[in-house]
Amino acid sequence: MKKFSIMVFTLILLVSVLPQVGFAEGMIKVKLNGEYVQFDQPPIIDENDRTLVPIRFISEELGAKVTWEGSTQTVIVTKDDRVIELSIGKTTAEIDGRTYQLDTSAKLVNGRTLVPIRFISEALGLEVGWEGNTQTVILNSSDNVKITYQFMPNNRDEMIELVQSLPSFSGTTIVDILGDVVINLKGSENSKDLTISVTTFEEPIRLYDVPMTAKYKIVLFKNEPNEDEVNFIKDFLKVYYPTEYEKAIKHFVNRERILTTYDNRQFLVSPLNNQIKIYIGE
Repeated sequence: MKKFSIMVFTLILLVSVLPQVGFAEGMIKVKLNGEYVQFDQPPIIDENDRTLVPIRFISEELGAKVTWEGSTQTVIVTKDDRVIELSIGKTTAEIDGRTYQLDTSAKLVNGRTLVPIRFISEALGLEVGWEGNTQTVILNSSDNVKITYQFMPNNRDEMIELVQSLPSFSGTTIVDILGDVVINLKGSENSKDLTISVTTFEEPIRLYDVPMTAKYKIVLFKNEPNEDEVNFIKDFLKVYYPTEYEKAIKHFVNRERILTTYDNRQFLVSPLNNQIKIYIGE
C-alpha cells in the first residue's frame, strides 16, 4: 500500500510539472529564401496542428516593426504600408483594418509571444510551403502572394465580396426594390429563387437567451437547398466556423432550433415558412 501511494504521489508530481499546453516543439525547422533560420525559442506545433514562431522572427528575419500592447495583449506588425494585428488567444486578426478568420491563435509560451507562421508570412508577402519529410516550413519572397485565410465581412459590401469569392459561387448579385442584397447561385432574376439574402447585417435581437445587446450577422437561405446550394452554404459557414463547420452545416440541414457555439462563436438556425434564418454571433 505504501509503495502504491508513493507511485501515485510521483505520478501527480510529474503531471504537475509538465507543461499544461499540448505543444510539440524542437522538431520544426524554418527555411527562408533557401537559408535555415535559427531560433532561441523553437517553433511549435499547437493543439490545432499549426506552426507558431516567436514574434522576434518577424522583426529580425522579415524586416517588420513589431509593437506589443500589453493592456490588450495585442501584437502589431508594421511593414511598408501594411499593418497586421493579432491578439493572444483570439482566432481573428486584422490586416489594414480588415478582419480575417484564423484556424489558430497567437499564444504565450514560456513567456514568449508566438504567432501563426503561415498567416503572418502571407500577410507580409511570402509564399509558404511545407516539406513533410524534413518537417520544414519553406518561406520564399514573392510579389504574387494570395492570403489563404478568409476575411470576415464588416458590412454589406464586404459580405457581397465574400460570397462572390466562395469556391461554389457561380451566380449573380442583384438588389431588389427594398434595397436588400440578394445573391443567387443560379443567376435567376426571380427573387423567389434566391439562395442567400443579406437582409440585415447587424441588429439587436430577442431570441432564447440571446441578450438584446448582442450583434449578429443575419442571413437568409431558402428552405430546401439542393446539393449544390448546400455545398455553397458549407463554404459560407466555413468562413465563420473554420474547424467546426461540419457541425454547423449538420445543424443547418437538420433544422435544429438550438442556440449553440462552434469555434467560440454562437450559431442559431431559425426555420421560417420558405426560408431558414441563420444567426452568426460575434
